[in-house]
Amino acid sequence: MKKVIITGGLGFLGSNIAKKFVKKGYKVKILDNLDPDSGANLYNIYDFRDKVEFIRASILDYNKIFKHIKNTNLIINCAASTSHNLSMKDPMKNLDVNIKGVLSILEAIKNSNRKIKIIQIGTTTQIGNQINNITDETHPEFPKDMYSANKMAAEKYVMIYCNSYNIPGAVVRLPNTYGPRAAIDNSELTFNNYFIGLAIQKKKIPVFGNGNQMRNIIFVEDAVNAIYLISLKNLKNPLVLLAAGNKHYSLRHIAETTSKFIGGKVIHKPWPKQLKNNEIGDVKLSNKNIKKFIDWQPVINLQQGIKLSKEFFMKNKKHYLM
Repeated sequence: MKKVIITGGLGFLGSNIAKKFVKKGYKVKILDNLDPDSGANLYNIYDFRDKVEFIRASILDYNKIFKHIKNTNLIINCAASTSHNLSMKDPMKNLDVNIKGVLSILEAIKNSNRKIKIIQIGTTTQIGNQINNITDETHPEFPKDMYSANKMAAEKYVMIYCNSYNIPGAVVRLPNTYGPRAAIDNSELTFNNYFIGLAIQKKKIPVFGNGNQMRNIIFVEDAVNAIYLISLKNLKNPLVLLAAGNKHYSLRHIAETTSKFIGGKVIHKPWPKQLKNNEIGDVKLSNKNIKKFIDWQPVINLQQGIKLSKEFFMKNKKHYLM
């Protein structure tokens, strides 16, 4: 039986990945320190809790990482401090998790078993302001907050270790990912999941400014399928891939679609100064390279994704809304 360790496996993306690998017959081990600021939620694995092993640990704990990875085949690092806003308020914590934590994992692989495959979850926000109309993996990077800057640096560290020590690996940059098991009650995390939480509560959904800036979004099931297929590939030559959606929507349209199919009312508000300073404008991404590398296609459109999210969270509301 193949073995996979998912760090940050109690969070939104990590738990969905864990569910996928359980279904595929892997022995799944989850390492998570239950950081509330990162969306960790024990209920995320409730329906398959007997099929995973959970270790409460931080990726900053090198000794625990080293102990648990020796006999594994694959590590998917979803552990991260993901809030853009909190990364500016507490940059040292963000640096610890998003850089030192990644180095801890890489050092453990280097010192224990260099055949372990690593998939690092990256972010498209490290690109910052786009200078090209459509962006791919070669676009220059202009991060505008500490989270994005640290994820950018972590990506380079993964590439350096994989190249220097012949470790098989890849970095998968994700855009705004949404869907079941997300933290929908936290405005500091992904905006479209927060919109879903407000809509379920029939609350106002705030859009700053006119909301015309374009965004690439992807339903979590599509993102997980991409990560799974990449994990099956020979990653002898490490690479970076954008697992982006096929379509781009204005932020206003995302809010209005959420309201239409779930509830709530969209309102427009002036930009808070700090958020305006960190705004990156339009985000338009190409997924051509990942489609060449794996047989993959995002299949869940915005309306379908919103409806599937509504179905999940209405059934499990008490576990995701305080």
